[in-house]
Amino acid sequence: MLAAASSAFAAQDDYARQRAAMVGRLRKEGIHDVRILNAMGRVPRHLFAAADRRADAYGDEDVCAEYGEVVLAPLTVGRMLEALDLKGKEKALVAGGRSGYE
Repeated sequence: MLAAASSAFAAQDDYARQRAAMVGRLRKEGIHDVRILNAMGRVPRHLFAAADRRADAYGDEDVCAEYGEVVLAPLTVGRMLEALDLKGKEKALVAGGRSGYE
């Protein structure tokens, strides 16, 4: 039981490292809105991916979600969110968003 708990913590640490690396790549690609970068650094993107695609969740590509859905690539989502140029008081309706960042 202790080994299983240790393995689960190690997996979470690995996902946290992958998220941090993803955010670093987004910065290099020109995403500068701190709110977007902070959200993308906190949201567990792997939980939105299909179980067999979680290892790919923080890469530079779209990943399959359950039931044939797709979670868009982090850079695509970051660029779309940054293009909105939101100031913080707006209200937005997100239809079909599956990234967890909206």
